[in-house]
Amino acid sequence: MTADDPRESKLGGVSPEAPEPQETRVQVPEIAARRWALENAPEQIGPYRVLGQLGHGGMGTVYEAEQLGPVRRRVAIKLVRSGLLDATGMARFDVERQAMARLQHPNVAQIFDAGATEEGHPYFAMELVSGEPITEYCDRRRLSIEARLDLFRHVCAGVQHAHQKGVLHRDVKPSNVLVTEIDGRPVPKVIDFGIAKALDQPLVESTPMTGNQLIGTPAYLSPEAARVGETELDLDTRSDVYSLGILLYELLAGRRPFAETNQNILQILRQIAEVEPKSLSARWSQLSRELQIEVAAERHTDPDSLSRRLRGDLDWIVSKAIAKDRNERYGSAAELEADIGRHLHCEPVTAGPPTFLYRARKFVRRRSGTVASIFLVIAALTAGFVARSLEAQRANREAAAAIEARRQTEIASRETEQVSDFLKNLFNVSDPGLAKGNAVTARELLDTAAESLKTDLADHPLAQARFMQTIGDIYRKLGLYEPAEELLKDALAIREANLPADHIDVAESLNGLGVLMAQMGNFAASEPLFERTLAIREKTLEPDSHKLAASLNNLANLYADTGRFALAEPLYLRSVTIAQSFQGELPPDLLVGLNNLAASYFEEGRFAEAEPLFVTFLELQQAAQGADHPHVAVALLNLAEVRWHLGALNEAETLYLRALSILENVLGPSHPDTAYCMSSLAGLYRDQGRPDEAEALYRKALAIQDAFLDPSHPERLATLEGLGALLEAQGRSDEAKTLLSGI
Repeated sequence: MTADDPRESKLGGVSPEAPEPQETRVQVPEIAARRWALENAPEQIGPYRVLGQLGHGGMGTVYEAEQLGPVRRRVAIKLVRSGLLDATGMARFDVERQAMARLQHPNVAQIFDAGATEEGHPYFAMELVSGEPITEYCDRRRLSIEARLDLFRHVCAGVQHAHQKGVLHRDVKPSNVLVTEIDGRPVPKVIDFGIAKALDQPLVESTPMTGNQLIGTPAYLSPEAARVGETELDLDTRSDVYSLGILLYELLAGRRPFAETNQNILQILRQIAEVEPKSLSARWSQLSRELQIEVAAERHTDPDSLSRRLRGDLDWIVSKAIAKDRNERYGSAAELEADIGRHLHCEPVTAGPPTFLYRARKFVRRRSGTVASIFLVIAALTAGFVARSLEAQRANREAAAAIEARRQTEIASRETEQVSDFLKNLFNVSDPGLAKGNAVTARELLDTAAESLKTDLADHPLAQARFMQTIGDIYRKLGLYEPAEELLKDALAIREANLPADHIDVAESLNGLGVLMAQMGNFAASEPLFERTLAIREKTLEPDSHKLAASLNNLANLYADTGRFALAEPLYLRSVTIAQSFQGELPPDLLVGLNNLAASYFEEGRFAEAEPLFVTFLELQQAAQGADHPHVAVALLNLAEVRWHLGALNEAETLYLRALSILENVLGPSHPDTAYCMSSLAGLYRDQGRPDEAEALYRKALAIQDAFLDPSHPERLATLEGLGALLEAQGRSDEAKTLLSGI
C-alpha cells in the first residue's frame, strides 16, 4: 500500500471504529477505554447474549450479540462505559441513540432497541451489517464506473433520509458505508450516526452540543467543519454533501483530492479549509502510470478510457459536491443523487455548463435513434422537394408545359417554405431562451411535433403524412404505442386518399402500422397489413431490394410467432437469398432475416440446420461490427445455444464465456442482457453437473433482473424456473417452492 493510498482497514461486520491515523475524538481517554473493553467484555447486555467484540472507538465498544427473544437474531450492540465519559460524551451518546431511532431506511443500519445495563451503562442494539467498506467492495469486485455510481446513489438516498429526519451524519467515510449482499444484490448501509446533530430541535433537552470540538475524520470533513476553534460550528446538510463528494471522488479516481503524506492533523485541516481541491481529472493525471493501471484495472477498464470517463459530467458533479463555498454545493444529498441519475441516463446535469451545444450533445447521445430518424426524414423531405423543383425546371424548358412548370415550381416553393416553418417551430422548443434553461426531452420534442401536425402542413397532405409516419415510428420505438397508433393510422389514411393503392409510400405506412400491431400482440390486425405491404413491394421494387427482404422477414416472423412454421420458412429462405446476393455492406434488415431463419429452425428442434446459419450470422456480425460489439455477443449466444443442444457442451461454454466477456465490458456487469447470458450459462453448468457454479450465476442474474425487469418478464421467469429446477434436483424442495411461489 502506497502512502498515497487512502483505502482503510476493516475489523468486523459493523463499523469497527478503529482509530485511523488521522482521526481524533476529543475528550475521550482512548487507551483506558480500550483496555477496559478488552478486559471486561460482558457476557450479557440486557436481553442480548454477547458473542464477541467487533471493534472499539471513541464512542464505545461494539459487540456482536444474539437476541434471545421475542425475536432470535444476531445484532450489533454499542455499549458505553459511562464512567469513562464526561457529561458531553454521555450527551453525545444519548443523541446517537435518539437519532438512530428516527431512521428507517433500507440503506441505513436500523436500530432495534436501546437501554441501559444494570450498572447504568447505556447501549443500543442495531442491525448487524456483515459487509465491507464500499471502496474495498468495489475495488475487490472490479466494479465499473457505472456500477459504482449506481451503488453510490443508494448511499445518497440513505443520507437524504437522515436529513429529512433532521439528522446530520457528520462522519461519512468508506468505513461508515458498508456493502452487504442480500439475495445476491449489493446493498450499501450507512452506519454509525454517533456524532449526528439535530437540525430541527435539540434531541435531548438542555444537552450541550459539540460546540467547536473536532468531530469526524479530517480527510472527509467539510471546510466549515474543519475550522476548529475559529468559531462556533454551523453545519447543515451541505456538510454531509461535501463528505459524500469526497467519497464519490475516491470511488471514481481511487484517491482523495488532497494527498496526506507526512501531514499532521492541523495541516490537513488547514489544507481542507483554505486550499482549493483539484478536479477529479486533474488529480487523476497526477498519478503515476503504475498507479493509473492499478486503479483502472479495479474499475474494469484501462487508464486512457478511465481518463476520458472522468472528464466532463463526473468532473463537474464532483467539483460541485466538494465546492469550498457551501453555497455553491448541491443543497442536499437528493440533488447529488439526481444529477448522477441524469448522467447515467445521458441527460444534461445541473453541474454542467448551461450551453445549448452541451444540451444538444446530451440529447443526441440519449436519443440517438430519435435524432437520427428526425434528421433522416428532414434529409428525405429536402431531397424530395429538390427533386420536385428540378422536375419543374425541366418541364419549364418545354414550351408546351411552361404554365404547368411554373405552377409546380410555385407549389414546391410554398411546400418547402411551409415545411421549413414547421421545422423551425418544432425545434424552437429546444431554444434555451424559450425553454428557460430546462432540458428538452425527446418526448417533449415529439409531442410538440405531433400536436403541430394536426394543423400545420394541411395544404400539403403528403408532406404531413411523411412527418406523421416518421414521428409515429419513433413513438413505436420508444414503446409509446398509443400516440404511435394514432399517427400511423392518420398517415396511412392520408396516403391512401392521395396516392394510388399500390404506391410505395402506402406500403411504408402499411408496414409501420403492421410492425406496431405485432409488437402490441395484435397478430390478427398485423397480418393483413404485412400481406398488403409485401404485395406492393413485390410489384414495385427490384427482386433484391432489402425493403422487400424486410417485408418477407416481417410476415415470416408473424407466421412463426403464431406457430405456422411451414408458412414462415419459404419467406425466410427468400429473405436469406436476397442477403446472399446483396452487393456491398449488408443492411441490418438482411442480417436479421438470416438470424430469424436460424431461430425458426431452432424453435422447431432442427438444430443441425440452424447451426450453419448461426455460424454465418456470427461471421457477418463480426465483419460488420468488429469483435467486441453487443450484436456479436448475441450471435455468440445463439450459436452457444444450438451447440449446447447438439451435445457440444464444452464448445458451448467457450462461446457463452466469450459473449459474457463482451457484454460485461461493453454494457456493464449489471445490464439485463448480461444477466440473460449469465442465466443461460448457469443452465449449461447445471447440465454439466456443476451445481454450485450454476446456482451462483442464477442468483447473480436474478438479482440484476429483479432490479431492471418487470416481475413477469420472460427472461426473469426463465431464470427463476432454472434455479428452481436446480434446487429441486438437489433435494431442496422447500427453497424451490419459496422461490417459485411468486410466479
